[in-house]
Amino acid sequence: MSEAKKKHGQSLFAATSIMAALSLVASLLGFVRNIIMTTIFGMGVELDSYYAAFRIPDFLYMILVGGALSSAFIPVFGVYITTGEEEKGYKMASTVLNLVLVFATVFCLIGEIFTPQLIELTTRFAGEKFDLTVRLTRIMFCQCFFMCLTGVAMGICMSYKNFVPSSVGGVLYNLSIIVFGLLFSQVFDLGIAGFSISVVCGAVFNLLAHVRPIRREGFKYYPIIDMKHDGVHKFFKLFWPMLLGISVTQLNLLVNQYFASGLEDSTIAAMSNAQTIMELPINLFGGSIAVAIFPTMAEHFAKGQIDDYKKDLSVSMRATFFLAIPISAGLIALRVPLVRAMYYQGNFTNENLELVSSLLMFYSLGILGYCCRLILSRGFYSAEDTKTPVRINITILTLNIVLSMIFVNFWGAKGLALAYATAGFFSMGLLFTFLRRKMGTIRGKEMIISAIKSVIAAGIMCVVIVPLRYGMESFMQTDGKIYHIIQLGVLFVIGVVSYFVAAYFLKMQELKMVLDMAKRKFGRRKKKTEQN
Repeated sequence: MSEAKKKHGQSLFAATSIMAALSLVASLLGFVRNIIMTTIFGMGVELDSYYAAFRIPDFLYMILVGGALSSAFIPVFGVYITTGEEEKGYKMASTVLNLVLVFATVFCLIGEIFTPQLIELTTRFAGEKFDLTVRLTRIMFCQCFFMCLTGVAMGICMSYKNFVPSSVGGVLYNLSIIVFGLLFSQVFDLGIAGFSISVVCGAVFNLLAHVRPIRREGFKYYPIIDMKHDGVHKFFKLFWPMLLGISVTQLNLLVNQYFASGLEDSTIAAMSNAQTIMELPINLFGGSIAVAIFPTMAEHFAKGQIDDYKKDLSVSMRATFFLAIPISAGLIALRVPLVRAMYYQGNFTNENLELVSSLLMFYSLGILGYCCRLILSRGFYSAEDTKTPVRINITILTLNIVLSMIFVNFWGAKGLALAYATAGFFSMGLLFTFLRRKMGTIRGKEMIISAIKSVIAAGIMCVVIVPLRYGMESFMQTDGKIYHIIQLGVLFVIGVVSYFVAAYFLKMQELKMVLDMAKRKFGRRKKKTEQN
């Protein structure tokens, strides 16, 4: 591997590691939030209503904050910063921000008025369960205003290649939900509504995490709306197709929720808990890699450096294979110990354990597909092609609806999880095929070799940890939370070590990138310590 290529891969891993570390903390706090709520309320009507109500603002959070706003903003604003036209960039950004302020205000008001109709569209609830869901949704709708502003703030920070505020915001978001949720629900005795109020508090702190970094970059705000600005036109040209494209994944989850709401109580809560585990590696690795590489890919394509653009894509895809494949295999192999260690306390029953574990197995099949989908979509966006991902994603949404209608009749909630995972793989396949047609060769051979080696290494890992898991359960005491945590920790460490050893003997370049980055970081810290 050439020195330039090695440095390029290492810089990607370095940028990704910052986001991944903070995203990990945010995701772990998300787990803590779910564990606390499951322990307090159990998996019944209250949690079903909460998760159904949370889905609508979360839908907006993912497509606006996590996708469309920042993804459309970065290529346009970033060019102004790169070319030294900051004033034009500031006026373009201010116009977008002011338009978002107006839109968010109107949207929240409409949402508050028509909440019952929205719940009728997204669930099949009735009676008290429907009324509770409407009440919780109206509380959480307030966070949409802050989310819209955060989407623009993220785009500004990332255009300066400052990825830390978005990750810090995610940490503050989940931490606020936990702290204020416990305060409002337990101290002020507001019950499940207390956690709904805490969601709004989390959105406020998420926005505030971006304010100081933006000011530090020297950004100038103008109270204008200039619809004739070329940058504003370019933004909306990118934004609307991206909005449609990115929303498909979240629409798939709404489809799952709609069908699940017609099944027995606790189904939506069980699916949400399983999805939270599945989405950790997607957001932690797929999302972090996609966000970290996107500004660089867009810059290389804009400058006509197509070979560098393809290197960006290849490195990010291979890094995703290296991480997503063993994680998917590990979650399937250790699904029961993992769910048991996390949720098996309080009002969580053996039946809940079996349901969440089985759902996690099917959801985990789609981790690779959804991780790669994030990378490949950015590949199109960097090339200023937003129409192709939209067409593909609409096809995938249709496929998920059809598969859900079929599978739910045979396997219930498990069928819905399988339909969602299958849609993710089809999405990855179609995006890769059409991107290759557009760009010609995209170093596909490198990606295929990396994927095959990752599968082999993950297979070796499973051969090691699966017998060990059953051996520990057969010959050791299995009762008690401490044992559950110890068992999971031992299996996790041995699984990681066995995978890395297998990757070493397979001479995987991705492992060398990670180790080189770790050596450099350790070397810097050691040097600083010696100097002090």
